[in-house]
Amino acid sequence: MFTTLKAGRYTICMKNSKYDPNDIPEIRLRLDEGVQALEQTKDPLEGVSTKDDLLPVEQSLNRTEELTQQIHRDMNDMRRTGSEQQLLGESISTTVVLLGCLSVGIVVGSAALQVWYLKSFFKQRKLL
Repeated sequence: MFTTLKAGRYTICMKNSKYDPNDIPEIRLRLDEGVQALEQTKDPLEGVSTKDDLLPVEQSLNRTEELTQQIHRDMNDMRRTGSEQQLLGESISTTVVLLGCLSVGIVVGSAALQVWYLKSFFKQRKLL
């Protein structure tokens, strides 16, 4: 029966009656679980990484860090330009409302002038 071990330090005590009690043998155990248990290697140093092995990982990590910083700068720029565009949009909408009111005023004024002109024209012709 297999049980799942949790991470931590485990102590195992063994006793062998064939050895002299004063002679303490040294026993080393390696407990692997999961993928490591399936990938048992013959060379104990085969899975150990060296400085040369970590160089590409370090370069990739540096590149990822630079990309993260660039994304952060771009997001700050987008926030800043977004607020500027929001202010510009509010300014444009205010201008559109004012120009709309001005054009309605011009249309109403020209309609009033046309009515006044037509009324005076018909009075001169004595049609009214």
